[in-house]
Amino acid sequence: DVFYAKVAQTPATTDPAVSLSGPASVPVGSNVALRAKVTNGGAHTADELFAVLTLPSGLVPISVVPSGGGRCHVEAPLVGCDLGRLAPEASRTVDLVAFAASGGSKQTGVKVLTADRDTATANNARSLTTRVTGGGGATTTWSSGDLAVAIPDNGTVDVPVDVTADGTILKAVAGVRLDHGYDDDLAISLISPAGTEVDLSSGN
Repeated sequence: DVFYAKVAQTPATTDPAVSLSGPASVPVGSNVALRAKVTNGGAHTADELFAVLTLPSGLVPISVVPSGGGRCHVEAPLVGCDLGRLAPEASRTVDLVAFAASGGSKQTGVKVLTADRDTATANNARSLTTRVTGGGGATTTWSSGDLAVAIPDNGTVDVPVDVTADGTILKAVAGVRLDHGYDDDLAISLISPAGTEVDLSSGN
């Protein structure tokens, strides 16, 4: 005789909920500290928790720190965080710091997902509006002036631009005017006082 036994496993029921907190208003050019908090209100451990934050235009992510050994990846405007497993009634947080690069009303969103059966999905997403006050700040032009500088073959020439003003730079626009017989031989870059180099033109 052949006997068959049918075993059905009841899916684990979880209820991950998320909240999002942060300041209601910040001045332009400052940092915005946001916190997403995920809590499991279900009866079982929530597996493979994943939180996704969506940043608005004008909020530039600087750092993100998850609690409990989670891992986050920034691909602006999205910030994705693998939070692992979460026991019933336990919580995890994601602390995000962003730079307010422009003024206006900025809405940040967050959503949490789990691989298990979720008994209440209405509490899986939240949003927060932050008012960034102040305009784009003052616009100032700095120039090296007209310089007659020879560029040696296979060599480099540094042209300093002395910026004496203090404060936070929200946006930098570089303009270069030069006379050269072979433009495709040139590589032009902008270097900050800290040594950060930005390619302006190369491979032309």
